[in-house]
Amino acid sequence: MDISNQKASLEEELLDELSQETERRKYDWVESAAGITWEMFSAAFPKHRLWFFTLLDISLDDGTGWQQLAQNFGLNADQIKWCSKFCGPAGPTSAAFYKLQQKTHDGLSLHHILHHLISLGRHDLLSRIPWQQCIDKLKEDAHKLKEEMHDVSYCEAREHDNQDAAAVQESTTLSAPHKNVKKTPAYACSVLLIHASDAQQFAVKLCAQLRAGGGRGRIGVLLLQEQEHVLLQDPHSLLYKWFTQVDYIVPVLSPELLRQISGWSAAGVRPSTLGGRGATALLNRFVYRLTLDQYVAMAARNKRCRPVVSAFHSKQVCSNELVRSQGLLQVVTVCDDYTDSPVNPSVEQFAHLLLKTAIVPL
Repeated sequence: MDISNQKASLEEELLDELSQETERRKYDWVESAAGITWEMFSAAFPKHRLWFFTLLDISLDDGTGWQQLAQNFGLNADQIKWCSKFCGPAGPTSAAFYKLQQKTHDGLSLHHILHHLISLGRHDLLSRIPWQQCIDKLKEDAHKLKEEMHDVSYCEAREHDNQDAAAVQESTTLSAPHKNVKKTPAYACSVLLIHASDAQQFAVKLCAQLRAGGGRGRIGVLLLQEQEHVLLQDPHSLLYKWFTQVDYIVPVLSPELLRQISGWSAAGVRPSTLGGRGATALLNRFVYRLTLDQYVAMAARNKRCRPVVSAFHSKQVCSNELVRSQGLLQVVTVCDDYTDSPVNPSVEQFAHLLLKTAIVPL
């Protein structure tokens, strides 16, 4: 083949590659991210979140890095400077996203993030992370969760439980009160409590005692198992909303709960094989991933997770590798098992601890 033919062949190959790259950079799949939040993505795919933060952290300040992305989402110069100076080991991008998450209670839109990456020309981020596969997986999981939820039948929803959930949300809302009207919160603090079936009896009694008050101030308890009929409509959005509204997340640790939050691959089971328990397991895992994501974003400072375990399960739980290695779960309160009395002194101590250190919801 002569030089002119080689040149023509090479030009044809280059044009073909350019055409393929142009087609890829249309990013038509980005529109399928509508309705998905960054919190959902990062909770489900922590490794991809780490890649995302790392690639933005090492970007030059040339108008395409984390600073510009943060500015596009509304952070001012002082906030961006703070993120750069006081980010800690988590990095400036993680700090910026944490500040952005504080500004919204509906979650950061993944759809908007991807569009900003396109406008910044960050094709490296758009190509190195399998966004489309992740979006498809999130939608598949959401569909699976709805199916599992529909399989769980309830004869009727207890009215006082719905009122309790509504009161928790009312007492924790961040909206300004009406002029000249002083509202008194129904609860001294509020918690989102998760548990598995092997700790159900203890969790139900714990929940009742925390709600009772008994002179120390009532604690609003949002128990997922009582609200599954409400979660049928939009489980991910409702869980994230409740997660941001309560003061604390209280996992009642047990061997089954640890298997659930460790992941299906570690547990060796699939939700479809669990029947009604599959829905609860998916909800528990999602709440844990949200909690863990916030823990990582706050540079391993645990301000909201308050795990508790019954004495019956304490030995098995405290020797579990996940509890021993995960800073989020290492400080766990061991409560005595309930006897005939509805008041457990060790639970009262736990309640006083929650009230003493109650914080304003993020």
